[in-house]
Amino acid sequence: MVLVANTTLLRLVENWTRMETSVGAAARLKELEDFVPREEDCAVETFMPKDWPSAGALVLRDLRVGYGYVCFQHIVGGSFD
Repeated sequence: MVLVANTTLLRLVENWTRMETSVGAAARLKELEDFVPREEDCAVETFMPKDWPSAGALVLRDLRVGYGYVCFQHIVGGSFD
């Protein structure tokens, strides 16, 4: 009897926690939707010249890339033209 009551109480607490998390997430989404302006309302029209861009280039020299506290250099001294 005690084991059944304990299991029932445990499931009740687990389900309550899941419901509380879901309700909190829904409330945060609603708040985000209410207070963040829509992009359509803030759109700024930009005019570019018809010949823009007429040319472009990307040059990377001595590129070093790393990740984390210890900088493991994945690409060292790479150059791309």
